[in-house]
Amino acid sequence: RFMEGETRSVEAALRPIASLMTARQGPARYGDLKPVLRSVAAENEEAPDAVALLETLNDLGVIWETADDRWEMGIPGFARYILKRTTPRP
Repeated sequence: RFMEGETRSVEAALRPIASLMTARQGPARYGDLKPVLRSVAAENEEAPDAVALLETLNDLGVIWETADDRWEMGIPGFARYILKRTTPRP
C-alpha cells in the first residue's frame, strides 16, 4: 500500500492535508482541501489531477469522507507511516 501511495504522489498531498486538519482540529470540507490538492497536482506533472488525488487518498484509506462533505484523516497509523518514510519536498 505504501508503494502504491508513493507511486501515486500521495505523500506530496498528505503532509499539507494533515497539517490543515491538525490546524482545524478536525474534519475539513472538500472546498478546504481543493486548493491543497490543486497545488500538489500543479507542482508535479506526474501527479494526478486534484479529484483523482483525492480519490487515491480515499482508496488507500488515508483520508475519507464521513458525511456531508466532511473529510477526515483515515487510518492514522498509515498516514504517520507515510509521513515518516518520506521527506518533505522543497
